[in-house]
Amino acid sequence: MSVCARLRTPASRLALSASTSARVAFTRQGIAALRAASTTVRSASSSVARAPRPFEPLTAEEEEALEADEAIDAPEAPIPFSKIKDAIHPDTYTALTKEPFKYHNMSSVQAAVLDMLPDLAAPYNRHAARPDGETKTAPVQHRDLLVKAKTGTGKTIAFLVPAIEARLNALAAATLKAEQDSGMKGDKRLLRNAEEAYARKNVGTLIISPTRELAIQIAAEALKLTKHHQHGVHLFVGGESKGRQLGGFERGRKDIVVATPGRLLDVMESVPGIIESLANINTLVLDEADTLLDMGFRADIEAVLKDLPPVPKRQTFLFSATVSPAIRDIARKSLDKHHTFINCVKEDDSPVHAHIPQYVTVLPSATQQLPHILNLITQDQLQNPGKSKVMIFCNTAKMTALLAEMLRDLRASLPQPRTMLYELHSGVTQNKRRLRSDDFRNDKSGAAVLITSDVSARGVDYPNVTRVVQLGVPASPDQYIHRVGRTGRGSNLSGRGDLVLLPFESAYPTRCLSAVPLQTMEADKVAEDNLVLASKFDSDPKAFFKGVDLSLPPRTPNRGGRFDRFQPVVQGPRVFPKDAQDRLQQMDDVIKNTLDRQSPTDKREAFAAMAGFYVAVKDDLQLSGTRMYDSLRDMYTGMFDEEAPQLSDKLKGMLGFNKKSPPIRARERSRDRGFSPRGDRGFSPRGDRGFTPRDRGFTPRDRGGNNEWTSSAPKRYGERSSRSFEDRGRDDFKSFKPRRVPQRPPVLVAPGLRPYPTPALKMDCEPENTSPHDAASKQKRVAYVVSEDLVKVASLLPSNRFRSALVHQLVAAFARERPGWIRIIRPTAATAKDLLTYHDMEYVGLDLSIIRGFVLGDAPQASRFGVQGDLQDTRSISAELGLEDDCPPFKGLPAYVRMIAGASMTAARSLRDNESDVAICWDGGRHHARKSRASGFCYVADCVLAILVLKKINPRPKIMYIDLDLHFSDAVSEAFVSTSTSTQPTVLTLSIHHATRGFFPASELSGLTSVDTADPFTISVPLERGASAKSYAHIWESVEEVKAAFDPEYVVVQCGGDGLAGDPCAVFNWCIDVEEKGSMGWCVGRILEWKSKTLLLGGGGYNHTNTARAWAYLVSVATGDPLPVGTDIPDHRTFPQYQPSFTLDVPADDPYYRKHEG
Repeated sequence: MSVCARLRTPASRLALSASTSARVAFTRQGIAALRAASTTVRSASSSVARAPRPFEPLTAEEEEALEADEAIDAPEAPIPFSKIKDAIHPDTYTALTKEPFKYHNMSSVQAAVLDMLPDLAAPYNRHAARPDGETKTAPVQHRDLLVKAKTGTGKTIAFLVPAIEARLNALAAATLKAEQDSGMKGDKRLLRNAEEAYARKNVGTLIISPTRELAIQIAAEALKLTKHHQHGVHLFVGGESKGRQLGGFERGRKDIVVATPGRLLDVMESVPGIIESLANINTLVLDEADTLLDMGFRADIEAVLKDLPPVPKRQTFLFSATVSPAIRDIARKSLDKHHTFINCVKEDDSPVHAHIPQYVTVLPSATQQLPHILNLITQDQLQNPGKSKVMIFCNTAKMTALLAEMLRDLRASLPQPRTMLYELHSGVTQNKRRLRSDDFRNDKSGAAVLITSDVSARGVDYPNVTRVVQLGVPASPDQYIHRVGRTGRGSNLSGRGDLVLLPFESAYPTRCLSAVPLQTMEADKVAEDNLVLASKFDSDPKAFFKGVDLSLPPRTPNRGGRFDRFQPVVQGPRVFPKDAQDRLQQMDDVIKNTLDRQSPTDKREAFAAMAGFYVAVKDDLQLSGTRMYDSLRDMYTGMFDEEAPQLSDKLKGMLGFNKKSPPIRARERSRDRGFSPRGDRGFSPRGDRGFTPRDRGFTPRDRGGNNEWTSSAPKRYGERSSRSFEDRGRDDFKSFKPRRVPQRPPVLVAPGLRPYPTPALKMDCEPENTSPHDAASKQKRVAYVVSEDLVKVASLLPSNRFRSALVHQLVAAFARERPGWIRIIRPTAATAKDLLTYHDMEYVGLDLSIIRGFVLGDAPQASRFGVQGDLQDTRSISAELGLEDDCPPFKGLPAYVRMIAGASMTAARSLRDNESDVAICWDGGRHHARKSRASGFCYVADCVLAILVLKKINPRPKIMYIDLDLHFSDAVSEAFVSTSTSTQPTVLTLSIHHATRGFFPASELSGLTSVDTADPFTISVPLERGASAKSYAHIWESVEEVKAAFDPEYVVVQCGGDGLAGDPCAVFNWCIDVEEKGSMGWCVGRILEWKSKTLLLGGGGYNHTNTARAWAYLVSVATGDPLPVGTDIPDHRTFPQYQPSFTLDVPADDPYYRKHEG
């Protein structure tokens, strides 16, 4: 029987692998046979006097012995895949050589790795003897690989083929065991069922990739390679629905899993059964290992390794472009000591592909930067007519977005005015990133440009890229190498690299890129050559495109005139329009008009982001902080022809832009310094487990490593247990079990469940196609602001985890029983321009981005903004922004700020535009955030921003702000305080709250307002402990008098629920019944009776079920038809949380409050 025939049966396949003798590749004869592979194969058990430990320095004798045995010459001819035909499964060979790959020859790394088959894929044999002194009684298995290979050399196929073969061997062993146990030999149905059961239970191969884009690319390659095997390939990456990923994983075969470290560790720690599936994996692949370590994923990798089978039972492949000390250290921990080292990079090799011409251009000033970029694109389109495919790398996401916006306006000046432009950076959603990446990969228009940040720099394969342009110095020399590696990949040996610098960056090539064969190119020379080529094209366009296939049809739009995003890119190249030379000569005028149209906010944000980036490379440029700052301002002025914005002296000091403050230095963050770098997962302080707002009555309690909010006071009626999500309503809330890593974002999707709370958020009550209430009727038009995205980000707030979901679920449950009850308005996230109407630019444009990347462990984001440093630096920046103590940074903070601000502003606009009479936004009401810092659980001043939206009316209306929260509205009151009684302010603030020594917040305005000295438009009414409905009824007559005197057109009410009975703060004894004078419902009802338009915002409230009851009740009050407080809670997903009463009421009947009633 032939080898191929034997491979078709599981038993024979297993026997073949088990009976294979020792590899000849580890002998002198074997190495001589592998000379054509252009590699150096180094076995850890080489035949020398003493086998050294991996990466241990070798003695002279050992070096001489290794050199004599293992020196390999470069191949003179490529090696065909037919050489390994008998060593792999026929279906795998068919996929490689026929459909879908149609490969003929192997690359050097593929030849080196695949030539070790089938032994490389042989199952682990625990009975194989190990070397004992100088005696070797049996061959040692060499299953683990450390491979050093350059990017773009076919590494993916090199590790996928042996991984698939190892999986096939494992499946063969499982079916053989099932056949032996059952005694039913030859039963095909039994064998098929046994294989399927094993494949569904155990993961075969786990591949860890540093970036989402590379992981998606590897998964796509795996799907094609296993096309004839019908294996299951699963992807775990961030930015996409975890529920969808988990659903596919649990339903199908688990042959191959491709993951990024953050998402992988997330599902391993939060989803039961994942670790069990990984307990018997055959192969672990660490792809781009150097990048994994550079991005701060070392701790993640070590954490994952703890839950995987140990070596040598687990086979591990480690692929890296370099073998640094850090790679050697991780290799010691992940590889078997009897591993094989394959070096596919020659000692004299250039760091990048030597055949790619690379040029550096130092422009005289930033004024020529944009024209030169256009000239480089023009040159590529004229030199590669019908084949141009350019990638432009920028250093920050803000600069990438701004350049893409400008090029959209400027592409009319290019030889092909309909050039396809693609924009890719971290600010683009994952779904759009994948679609745009696929579109650019498949683009055949002959004139395509991808403007991207470093999300596309490593490992991502874009075929036929003709040129890579880098704007500004890269973050590191390695980053330059990875960027240039996007062109000249695989069999395509053509390409070009261009590095565009300014005078202050001119020292970088000599200092950091001395090993790169860079040639100098003058900008004027490029422009002159373009005019010559354009003139040649205009004289004879057809001859210019001679040899270009123009037969592909154009991409056609749909009936609406738009291109279907799911339609494959099949547009073929087209001849350029004539008069290309004239368009080039008019380029300067077009650029000036384009710059004038750019948003000032976008330009300032790009400048702030670039300032953060250049902090990290300042030493490489040999510039002082002041000179660097001046150079950045000159760059801004030259690029946009306007004065550059100024950074504050304090911020410049923090960033190292002056001589007095040292720059932020890069240091390795380790656990013993208080940090646990978790890649993209978040901040993990070892000592302080949670938040300690003691003045609010909260203390953190730790049960088995899980943060839980508890009250220092005895529990009151209706108080929700801190473990209610686990102990109550298990069927509905099994996705909310406490997690092992408390600092990470909550799990909103659980296996087997639909995303929570998505089902209820598509409220059946939502009258999308119904008209609003008649303005002439007694019932007011009520707008309710909610969306799925809003609930998801609002539920991340550390002080109120999942409260938003609880509130909106209850409102939706009541709304389903009352059609037309409210009108849903979906909010839009606030832009930077919106936030800058109140907040400082440093807080919005730069500092939050720094904190997001630095404190949350997002290494790419941190390096993008140039922030690197130790724990002391982090605390300094965090304290400056107020991101500490009760306002800790958390994953998703920037999205939270934009969405909460946008929700409150959306509600205010609905009132301003006369679309509603009452607008409700329960996720707003953050009344402690200041202009440049967070405070008191509040990260954004949405109350102030909403008021500013209402003020944008001519003539300016009078706005009255009433705060019913337990805590004083210090930030809102201070934002609109007036220092002169002679002025006529249009905003009056009135806060009814508790105030005593040591109670948050400590503000000079929180005391009782004095008629003689205070601002009459900033009113404070402090109440003693134990205040109840009687207290509010007693003061309400004064509130009515203030309203009558001020006569506002708009009223903004902050309805904080932390003063309700049963709240953990345990200060007030307030109830909600509208029938009881002075209750929350009664007070809000009286406000709604005024002739003013009303905006209802949320706020505090730490008994989440009572707060949900109160706000759902206020919705009914706003509609003019209050629900009885004894109304039963409707049946819905969160119903179990409302025990024991299961009614809407929050009664004030606690004897403790009665005794201390104020």
